Amino acid sequence: MKRLFILLCYLLVSVGYGWAQNTADEQIDALYDEFSNYEGADGTKLGPVMMKMAYSFIKSDEEMTEEQRMFFKGIKRMVIVDMSESPADVKAKFKSRMSNITLDGFVKVDHSDDVQVTTFYHLLNGKVDILVVGIFEQTACSFSVYEGSFDEIFAKGFGSAQGDSPIRKQEQPQQ
Repeated sequence: MKRLFILLCYLLVSVGYGWAQNTADEQIDALYDEFSNYEGADGTKLGPVMMKMAYSFIKSDEEMTEEQRMFFKGIKRMVIVDMSESPADVKAKFKSRMSNITLDGFVKVDHSDDVQVTTFYHLLNGKVDILVVGIFEQTACSFSVYEGSFDEIFAKGFGSAQGDSPIRKQEQPQQ
């Protein structure tokens, strides 16, 4: 009886996690589908094979730090929508959607330094498995999704100019 109860609890948790993950995936896909089709928007999806090819170039780039290489090595799939050439009303609509979206099971982090950045990340077994980034400023506006396995510090400080993330460390001015 005890085993049956434990099995039932495990099944309920698994189904709940799967439902929440599918809902988040659907919301992310809906954002991509909507905003990649606007005038001036450029949408790109890179799967595992393309990411391996990209990493083969990145790993020998002398301008990148080891931390940046490790981040890119962990990415298995990447989705990007660049709306830099889109009209202002499209950018405003995107900013509003990203500001109001909630992704179940994801941690939301907002940064407002020179550029407003909203990130969402999902943890699985202590590693980030999905990172969603929205960037808004006057001239640039983009939406990126990174799927893979990388440390949480990359997600927490992704958009912070203070350099909380190892990805941003080389961009800090030397003092």
